[in-house]
Amino acid sequence: MPFSRPAMNHVCDRTSGLIVSMDFGAYGDLGDRPVSGGHIERMNHSTRCPAAAIFNGPAKVDFVAVTNSEVFTGVKSGRIDVAAGRTRTLEREIKHSSSGGFAFDFSPPYFYDGMIVAGYEPHGRCAANLFFDETCADTLICVPELTTWLDAVAAMSSLQDYFVGTEQHTKEPLSLMHRSDDQQFSDLIRWIIYGLFNAEEKGIAKDTSIEMPTTNLFGSELTGIWQNSVRESGNYGEMFSRNLDGLVVRDGLNLLNRLDGPQLCASPGTAPSFK
Repeated sequence: MPFSRPAMNHVCDRTSGLIVSMDFGAYGDLGDRPVSGGHIERMNHSTRCPAAAIFNGPAKVDFVAVTNSEVFTGVKSGRIDVAAGRTRTLEREIKHSSSGGFAFDFSPPYFYDGMIVAGYEPHGRCAANLFFDETCADTLICVPELTTWLDAVAAMSSLQDYFVGTEQHTKEPLSLMHRSDDQQFSDLIRWIIYGLFNAEEKGIAKDTSIEMPTTNLFGSELTGIWQNSVRESGNYGEMFSRNLDGLVVRDGLNLLNRLDGPQLCASPGTAPSFK
Protein backbone atom coordinates (compact mmCIF):
# COMPACT_ATOMS: atom_id res chain seq x y z
CA MET A 1 0.00 0.00 0.00
CA PRO A 2 1.26 3.53 -0.68
CA PHE A 3 0.90 4.46 3.01
CA SER A 4 1.91 2.99 6.33
CA ARG A 5 -0.27 0.34 7.94
CA PRO A 6 -2.71 2.12 10.28
CA ALA A 7 -2.91 0.98 13.89
CA MET A 8 -6.33 -0.64 13.52
CA ASN A 9 -5.11 -2.79 10.63
CA HIS A 10 -2.64 -4.66 12.82
CA VAL A 11 -3.50 -8.02 14.34
CA CYS A 12 -4.74 -7.70 17.91
CA ASP A 13 -2.11 -8.65 20.50
CA ARG A 14 -4.65 -9.15 23.33
CA THR A 15 -3.78 -5.81 24.94
CA SER A 16 -5.75 -3.44 22.72
CA GLY A 17 -9.50 -3.05 22.87
CA LEU A 18 -11.86 -4.78 20.47
CA ILE A 19 -15.00 -2.92 21.53
CA VAL A 20 -15.82 -0.69 18.57
CA SER A 21 -19.01 0.28 16.75
CA MET A 22 -19.60 0.27 13.02
CA ASP A 23 -20.68 3.37 11.12
CA PHE A 24 -24.47 3.75 11.06
CA GLY A 25 -24.52 4.99 7.45
CA ALA A 26 -27.73 6.54 6.08
CA TYR A 27 -29.80 5.58 9.12
CA GLY A 28 -32.50 8.11 8.32
CA ASP A 29 -33.61 6.26 5.18
CA LEU A 30 -36.93 4.45 5.49
CA GLY A 31 -36.58 0.69 5.62
CA ASP A 32 -39.04 -2.17 5.78
CA ARG A 33 -41.23 -2.52 8.86
CA PRO A 34 -40.96 -5.79 10.82
CA VAL A 35 -42.09 -8.53 8.48
CA SER A 36 -45.44 -10.14 9.14
CA GLY A 37 -44.97 -13.30 11.18
CA GLY A 38 -41.27 -12.56 11.68
CA HIS A 39 -39.39 -12.84 14.93
CA ILE A 40 -39.55 -9.12 15.76
CA GLU A 41 -43.33 -8.98 15.33
CA ARG A 42 -43.87 -12.13 17.39
CA MET A 43 -41.73 -10.83 20.23
CA ASN A 44 -43.41 -7.43 20.17
CA HIS A 45 -46.68 -9.14 21.02
CA SER A 46 -45.29 -11.46 23.69
CA THR A 47 -43.71 -11.11 27.09
CA ARG A 48 -40.23 -11.91 25.79
CA CYS A 49 -37.73 -9.42 24.50
CA PRO A 50 -33.90 -9.29 24.31
CA ALA A 51 -33.89 -5.60 25.21
CA ALA A 52 -37.39 -4.46 26.06
CA ALA A 53 -36.51 -0.82 25.50
CA ILE A 54 -36.37 -1.30 21.74
CA PHE A 55 -40.16 -1.58 21.82
CA ASN A 56 -40.50 1.69 23.76
CA GLY A 57 -42.33 0.21 26.70
CA PRO A 58 -41.77 -1.34 30.12
CA ALA A 59 -39.23 -4.12 30.27
CA LYS A 60 -40.74 -7.48 29.40
CA VAL A 61 -38.29 -10.33 29.67
CA ASP A 62 -38.35 -13.90 30.93
CA PHE A 63 -34.98 -15.29 32.03
CA VAL A 64 -34.89 -19.05 31.44
CA ALA A 65 -32.33 -21.20 33.26
CA VAL A 66 -31.33 -24.17 31.11
CA THR A 67 -28.46 -26.61 30.73
CA ASN A 68 -25.88 -26.15 27.99
CA SER A 69 -27.50 -28.78 25.82
CA GLU A 70 -30.93 -27.18 26.29
CA VAL A 71 -29.64 -23.82 25.08
CA PHE A 72 -29.26 -25.04 21.51
CA THR A 73 -32.51 -26.99 21.36
CA GLY A 74 -34.34 -24.12 23.08
CA VAL A 75 -33.17 -21.53 20.56
CA LYS A 76 -33.88 -23.88 17.67
CA SER A 77 -37.45 -24.51 18.83
CA GLY A 78 -38.15 -20.81 19.47
CA ARG A 79 -38.70 -21.33 23.19
CA ILE A 80 -35.61 -19.19 23.75
CA ASP A 81 -35.40 -16.02 21.65
CA VAL A 82 -31.83 -15.08 22.49
CA ALA A 83 -29.13 -16.96 24.41
CA ALA A 84 -26.56 -14.72 26.08
CA GLY A 85 -22.89 -15.44 26.64
CA ARG A 86 -22.41 -17.94 23.81
CA THR A 87 -19.10 -18.37 22.01
CA ARG A 88 -19.25 -17.88 18.26
CA THR A 89 -17.61 -20.68 16.27
CA LEU A 90 -17.70 -21.84 12.66
CA GLU A 91 -19.42 -25.07 13.64
CA ARG A 92 -22.25 -23.25 15.39
CA GLU A 93 -22.79 -20.86 12.50
CA ILE A 94 -22.90 -23.67 9.95
CA LYS A 95 -24.42 -26.54 11.93
CA HIS A 96 -24.48 -27.99 15.42
CA SER A 97 -24.64 -31.70 16.08
CA SER A 98 -26.66 -31.38 19.29
CA SER A 99 -29.48 -29.67 17.41
CA GLY A 100 -29.61 -31.92 14.37
CA GLY A 101 -27.36 -29.77 12.20
CA PHE A 102 -29.26 -26.52 12.84
CA ALA A 103 -27.31 -23.28 12.25
CA PHE A 104 -27.31 -20.27 14.58
CA ASP A 105 -26.54 -16.59 14.17
CA PHE A 106 -24.49 -14.41 16.53
CA SER A 107 -24.32 -10.76 17.49
CA PRO A 108 -20.99 -8.89 17.54
CA PRO A 109 -18.99 -10.08 20.57
CA TYR A 110 -19.69 -7.95 23.64
CA PHE A 111 -17.31 -9.60 26.11
CA TYR A 112 -14.00 -11.37 25.56
CA ASP A 113 -13.09 -14.14 27.96
CA GLY A 114 -10.98 -17.28 28.02
CA MET A 115 -10.64 -20.56 29.83
CA ILE A 116 -8.18 -20.80 32.71
CA VAL A 117 -7.61 -23.77 34.97
CA ALA A 118 -8.08 -23.38 38.74
CA GLY A 119 -8.35 -25.78 41.62
CA TYR A 120 -7.04 -26.87 45.00
CA GLU A 121 -3.34 -27.67 45.27
CA PRO A 122 -1.69 -29.69 43.96
CA HIS A 123 -4.32 -30.52 41.35
CA GLY A 124 -4.90 -26.96 40.14
CA ARG A 125 -1.17 -26.42 39.60
CA CYS A 126 -0.75 -29.73 37.78
CA ALA A 127 -3.72 -29.04 35.53
CA ALA A 128 -2.63 -25.48 34.75
CA ASN A 129 0.86 -26.68 33.85
CA LEU A 130 -0.37 -29.82 32.05
CA PHE A 131 2.02 -31.86 34.18
CA PHE A 132 0.53 -34.80 36.07
CA ASP A 133 3.08 -36.52 38.28
CA GLU A 134 2.40 -39.06 41.03
CA THR A 135 1.18 -36.36 43.43
CA CYS A 136 -1.80 -35.54 41.28
CA ALA A 137 -2.21 -38.49 38.96
CA ASP A 138 -5.89 -38.64 39.91
CA THR A 139 -6.63 -35.04 38.84
CA LEU A 140 -10.02 -34.55 37.23
CA ILE A 141 -10.70 -31.55 34.96
CA CYS A 142 -14.41 -30.73 34.82
CA VAL A 143 -15.94 -28.47 32.17
CA PRO A 144 -19.55 -28.08 30.96
CA GLU A 145 -20.71 -30.31 28.16
CA LEU A 146 -21.25 -28.90 24.66
CA THR A 147 -18.87 -25.98 25.19
CA THR A 148 -15.68 -24.89 23.44
CA TRP A 149 -13.94 -25.53 26.77
CA LEU A 150 -14.62 -29.26 26.43
CA ASP A 151 -12.89 -29.29 23.04
CA ALA A 152 -10.00 -27.28 24.45
CA VAL A 153 -9.41 -29.66 27.38
CA ALA A 154 -9.54 -32.65 25.01
CA ALA A 155 -6.84 -31.04 22.86
CA MET A 156 -4.77 -30.09 25.93
CA SER A 157 -4.58 -33.72 27.01
CA SER A 158 -2.25 -34.45 24.11
CA LEU A 159 0.06 -31.52 24.94
CA GLN A 160 1.27 -32.45 28.40
CA ASP A 161 4.82 -31.28 27.72
CA TYR A 162 3.57 -27.82 26.71
CA PHE A 163 3.93 -25.21 29.48
CA VAL A 164 0.83 -23.03 29.78
CA GLY A 165 1.03 -21.65 33.30
CA THR A 166 -1.62 -18.99 33.98
CA GLU A 167 -2.27 -18.21 30.33
CA GLN A 168 -5.83 -18.35 29.04
CA HIS A 169 -6.30 -21.61 27.14
CA THR A 170 -9.00 -20.34 24.78
CA LYS A 171 -10.27 -17.17 23.16
CA GLU A 172 -13.96 -16.74 23.92
CA PRO A 173 -15.76 -13.84 22.19
CA LEU A 174 -19.13 -14.02 23.91
CA SER A 175 -22.18 -13.01 21.88
CA LEU A 176 -25.95 -13.23 21.75
CA MET A 177 -26.97 -16.40 19.90
CA HIS A 178 -30.30 -16.75 18.10
CA ARG A 179 -31.94 -18.44 15.14
CA SER A 180 -30.43 -17.69 11.74
CA ASP A 181 -33.62 -17.88 9.67
CA ASP A 182 -34.75 -14.25 10.10
CA GLN A 183 -32.22 -11.80 8.67
CA GLN A 184 -34.17 -8.75 9.83
CA PHE A 185 -34.07 -9.96 13.44
CA SER A 186 -30.35 -10.74 13.14
CA ASP A 187 -29.72 -7.23 11.81
CA LEU A 188 -31.71 -5.70 14.66
CA ILE A 189 -29.74 -7.55 17.34
CA ARG A 190 -26.44 -6.70 15.65
CA TRP A 191 -27.13 -2.98 15.47
CA ILE A 192 -28.46 -2.76 19.02
CA ILE A 193 -25.08 -4.06 20.21
CA TYR A 194 -23.22 -1.61 17.97
CA GLY A 195 -25.47 1.15 19.34
CA LEU A 196 -24.38 0.40 22.92
CA PHE A 197 -20.73 0.58 21.82
CA ASN A 198 -21.41 3.81 19.91
CA ALA A 199 -23.02 5.42 22.95
CA GLU A 200 -19.92 4.85 25.10
CA GLU A 201 -17.66 6.10 22.31
CA LYS A 202 -19.65 9.34 22.15
CA GLY A 203 -20.03 9.71 25.93
CA ILE A 204 -23.81 9.27 25.78
CA ALA A 205 -25.06 7.71 29.02
CA LYS A 206 -28.34 6.44 30.41
CA ASP A 207 -29.42 9.91 31.56
CA THR A 208 -28.55 11.49 28.19
CA SER A 209 -29.92 8.72 25.95
CA ILE A 210 -32.04 11.23 24.02
CA GLU A 211 -28.78 12.26 22.30
CA MET A 212 -28.65 8.92 20.48
CA PRO A 213 -29.95 9.17 16.91
CA THR A 214 -33.20 7.69 15.71
CA THR A 215 -33.37 5.43 12.68
CA ASN A 216 -36.04 4.55 10.12
CA LEU A 217 -34.21 1.53 8.73
CA PHE A 218 -36.44 -0.91 10.63
CA GLY A 219 -39.56 1.02 9.70
CA SER A 220 -41.40 3.78 11.53
CA GLU A 221 -42.32 1.49 14.45
CA LEU A 222 -38.74 0.99 15.65
CA THR A 223 -37.21 4.42 15.20
CA GLY A 224 -35.99 4.64 18.80
CA ILE A 225 -34.04 1.41 19.15
CA TRP A 226 -30.79 3.16 20.17
CA GLN A 227 -32.38 5.80 22.39
CA ASN A 228 -34.57 3.25 24.14
CA SER A 229 -31.80 0.69 24.61
CA VAL A 230 -29.42 3.20 26.18
CA ARG A 231 -32.20 4.71 28.32
CA GLU A 232 -33.09 1.29 29.68
CA SER A 233 -29.62 -0.24 30.09
CA GLY A 234 -27.04 2.52 29.75
CA ASN A 235 -24.13 2.47 27.33
CA TYR A 236 -21.71 -0.45 27.10
CA GLY A 237 -19.42 0.93 29.79
CA GLU A 238 -22.30 1.49 32.20
CA MET A 239 -23.52 -2.07 31.65
CA PHE A 240 -20.01 -3.44 32.22
CA SER A 241 -19.62 -1.50 35.47
CA ARG A 242 -23.06 -2.41 36.77
CA ASN A 243 -22.63 -6.13 36.19
CA LEU A 244 -18.89 -6.80 36.52
CA ASP A 245 -17.26 -4.17 38.75
CA GLY A 246 -15.48 -5.97 41.57
CA LEU A 247 -15.53 -9.25 39.65
CA VAL A 248 -13.64 -8.54 36.43
CA VAL A 249 -11.10 -5.84 35.65
CA ARG A 250 -11.94 -4.14 32.39
CA ASP A 251 -8.74 -4.30 30.38
CA GLY A 252 -7.28 -5.73 27.19
CA LEU A 253 -9.83 -6.86 24.63
CA ASN A 254 -12.82 -5.44 26.54
CA LEU A 255 -11.63 -1.84 26.27
CA LEU A 256 -12.93 0.61 23.68
CA ASN A 257 -10.77 0.79 20.61
CA ARG A 258 -10.63 4.47 19.75
CA LEU A 259 -9.01 3.82 16.36
CA ASP A 260 -5.56 3.76 17.96
CA GLY A 261 -4.92 0.06 18.56
CA PRO A 262 -4.80 -3.25 16.66
CA GLN A 263 -8.27 -4.42 15.65
CA LEU A 264 -7.89 -7.46 13.39
CA CYS A 265 -8.91 -10.53 15.34
CA ALA A 266 -10.18 -13.90 14.13
CA SER A 267 -13.14 -15.61 15.73
CA PRO A 268 -12.17 -18.87 17.43
CA GLY A 269 -12.66 -22.37 16.19
CA THR A 270 -13.43 -25.20 18.56
CA ALA A 271 -9.81 -25.95 19.45
CA PRO A 272 -7.67 -23.97 21.92
CA SER A 273 -5.39 -21.26 20.61
CA PHE A 274 -2.04 -21.52 22.42
CA LYS A 275 0.67 -18.91 22.24
